[in-house]
Amino acid sequence: MSTQVRWHIYNAENVEHHTFEQAPEQWPEIQKGRVLWLDVVGLNAEMMKQLKEQYSIHHLIAEDMLNTRQRPKFERYESSEFITIKMLQKERDSSFEEHEQLSIFFREGLVLTVQEKPGDVFASVRERIEENKGRIRKREEDYLVYALLDCVIDEYLQFADILENRSEQLEANLLRDEDNDIKTCYAFRNELHRFKRMSRATIDMLKRLMEHIQEDEHTRFQGTTKVYLRDVHDHAMSFSQNIEELQEQCNSLIELYYAQINDGMGRVMKVLAVISTIFLPLNLLAAVYGMNFTHMPELKYKWGYYILLGTMGFIVASMLSLFKYKKWF
Repeated sequence: MSTQVRWHIYNAENVEHHTFEQAPEQWPEIQKGRVLWLDVVGLNAEMMKQLKEQYSIHHLIAEDMLNTRQRPKFERYESSEFITIKMLQKERDSSFEEHEQLSIFFREGLVLTVQEKPGDVFASVRERIEENKGRIRKREEDYLVYALLDCVIDEYLQFADILENRSEQLEANLLRDEDNDIKTCYAFRNELHRFKRMSRATIDMLKRLMEHIQEDEHTRFQGTTKVYLRDVHDHAMSFSQNIEELQEQCNSLIELYYAQINDGMGRVMKVLAVISTIFLPLNLLAAVYGMNFTHMPELKYKWGYYILLGTMGFIVASMLSLFKYKKWF
């Protein structure tokens, strides 16, 4: 697994930032009056051991960072706080997936983010820090945590737009009777279920985080940051509602597909029923005159055969006219 370490040390006056393609020989110190954002990609056990010793990370947090199958959650440990969340990221084929787990550990003067793979959604945060845009350099580490969460959730909303476009394309394909798309539709529904579970866990995590800010006077979050976190929570709620609407649309598409199949089967059965109804009286006539009785005067009549054919033709024409009049086909 490739490793990358980046850090930014900043305050309102200045900023330092460095990038390493492997674990540095010496980790940066936490400096009073400055915020250290340490971003680690491809964390391993040896590197985690170094970080634990350097920044006094609780061993349970260290275990959660290394275990990338965590649900989104928020926890407080003594003088530090810890968040895990799923980060979505655009891939080469311009689609999204539940790409990786993002772990955020923060304490006074420090924000440590741990990612599974290279690439993230934090380019705008780095730009704001390096070019001193907005209020991020004037605020403490709690505002940086908010900015990171905001980027992650904003990417969720972009992902919802892509899912909506996929839903519309599936509907168009199903209306064109493309049978293979029903499998795609089922796969799409399963994907929506997965993201619904993720969105619920994310909303629960953000709700618990805001309750913690309200109730715990020792939290690293300042009261003013809660307003911004409420906005992040609202965006997560919007994403969850979008997923619910897409689930309903997907279920409707599946119902539409089977309704089309049933309609087609109904049309086939209707045609077969008309044909069977027409042939019933013809079969009766054929059965009567197919009996091998000795005395059947019509059998010796010169025009009997033609009269029978004419009668059959009249019956067929009459029944077709009746069905047409009734608009049965």
